[in-house]
Amino acid sequence: MYKLSKFWSSARDLTWTHISQWLKYYYEAWFGSHSRSILSELVRYKCSEDPYDMDSFDQFKGNLFDFWESTSGIGPELSRVAIRIHGICVNSASVERLWSSMEFLHTIRRNRLQVNLSFIYLID
Repeated sequence: MYKLSKFWSSARDLTWTHISQWLKYYYEAWFGSHSRSILSELVRYKCSEDPYDMDSFDQFKGNLFDFWESTSGIGPELSRVAIRIHGICVNSASVERLWSSMEFLHTIRRNRLQVNLSFIYLID
């Protein structure tokens, strides 16, 4: 099954209850509103009800974005979270770009600047 073979966790005590709590929390944090149906959508996903079955997933040939977009009519909240999760960059390229841009701010010369304590005054 897609959901069982693709989801791996080192946390042995992770349960669907934990995932439910996590989904509710992040739905509100990411989208600024309380979820209304995400738990019922999760139950349909867990039970592999259509469109969350393998037959439906296989038709997308591994394209997760298209799969979750197609489920937005039946499970709009779960699909929004799934699309957001799958949109997170999992490689270090974005971080490398950040460090490269920070190089302009933190140069070797600037890092050698020292604080001159003779100009610090204490005011009583």
